[in-house]
Amino acid sequence: MKIFVDEEYGYRLWCWEPAFESVNELVDWWKQTMTEEYVDDFVFYDVTEMTGEWKELNYDEQFDPTKYDGQSSIHTSNDTFLTVDGYTYGVIEEN
Repeated sequence: MKIFVDEEYGYRLWCWEPAFESVNELVDWWKQTMTEEYVDDFVFYDVTEMTGEWKELNYDEQFDPTKYDGQSSIHTSNDTFLTVDGYTYGVIEEN
């Protein structure tokens, strides 16, 4: 599985290959692990803290849904999200 990641509004772009077999496992991990504290204290400073393989992309790379299984934007906990299978998961739930 490959996720296109935009780190801090285009600061860097990544291809993230999470260490999970299915989208459900990834979403479960996201909901349990991507807490406000984890994002703001660790991931904000180094996205590669998130489990899996990371490859930095060229700055001009664009999200192509035929090449990636989802996308994510990583910044602070209030605007970090993961989108897979048409659903978006934030860190701070709006509901």
